[in-house]
Amino acid sequence: EQAEKRKARKNNGAKRDMHYEMKEVHVTIDPVMDAEFLKTLRLFGTRTCIRYSMEPIKFIKTVYHINTYTDGSIMYPGKTPPALLLNSSYSPSFAAGLLQMRYIYSMPVERIIKYFADNGFTLRKATANKLIARSADVLENFYKAICQVVLQQDYVSADETYHKVLLAKTKPTDKGSKKGYFWAVSAPKLGLVFFVYEDGSRSEQVILNIFSDYKGTIQSDAYAPYRKLESDAYPDIMRIACLQHVKRDFIDCGKEDKDAQEVVDILNRFYREDKKHKVGVNGWTVEDHLAYRQSYAPDILQDLLEKLEEISSRKDLLPKSTLAQAVGYALNEYNAICDIFKRGDTALDNNYIERIQRYISLSRRNSMFFG
Repeated sequence: EQAEKRKARKNNGAKRDMHYEMKEVHVTIDPVMDAEFLKTLRLFGTRTCIRYSMEPIKFIKTVYHINTYTDGSIMYPGKTPPALLLNSSYSPSFAAGLLQMRYIYSMPVERIIKYFADNGFTLRKATANKLIARSADVLENFYKAICQVVLQQDYVSADETYHKVLLAKTKPTDKGSKKGYFWAVSAPKLGLVFFVYEDGSRSEQVILNIFSDYKGTIQSDAYAPYRKLESDAYPDIMRIACLQHVKRDFIDCGKEDKDAQEVVDILNRFYREDKKHKVGVNGWTVEDHLAYRQSYAPDILQDLLEKLEEISSRKDLLPKSTLAQAVGYALNEYNAICDIFKRGDTALDNNYIERIQRYISLSRRNSMFFG
């Protein structure tokens, strides 16, 4: 009867995730009966049942007893296990876990400390902050290596975001915090990104310094410092637009605005066509994708330009309306939109780096200050 019930249960056609990446523990379950009687039975069959469990975060205190030996004239000391930080009792795994919670999961230090305490480990706030700061110093060379590798790629994306930054007060009249900007540059094909913080500045000089010697394609929104990279001062750089930034402005006009929705529909055609093929799948190459883009994009680009110019020429279009601003932005970005289709290995938008920036956005919601 139980077997029939199991057979009848279809699980609504859902496929179970098997989680092959996990470590497995195998347990054999025999019928509950007298052990001696069980030995007289013959195994008829075995069925498999899986249960997933979760252990709370685990802290381990390892005490090393380091022996030193001698033959009477020479000492043979055991070696102390390597540590991430000099004179620190915290292992690299402890520091990595702390950094992951702070910067990947965007947890404030106070919440991390409470989480540790709830799971049996008391960590002082000063110790946590010092461990984070010293770990950053250790990772400095790693950071420099990432910067170098990213800027060697001929296709990168860039974006900036902000966070409220805590300042050191030297006198009572000093401000305790300010709005500081973080610039991010990523190599989407490598999955690498680095951040630049120069005293919280949003000055164009920050991004211009980053790309002073760069040669290749940069994808960004139309913020003025990025557009400056299109000038003759940077002949080796081609800046391409982000279609999502263009599209969002028209979406903000509302569904009742038919002109805006028509532009959205035109922009969506790029996505529908582009996703029909993917580089690296079924032998599809970058060269194949470039040829495909050059076959489908011109007609859509022409439709987009005609629609934008039609809306822009309307006499009843209010200059400061949401639609007028959206059209103005799109027309200013039109050449950069066209440049997207000069390569076969670029994204249509800057979503990759914007997803990375969400870690800072989450931290803004979860923390009063950064630093």
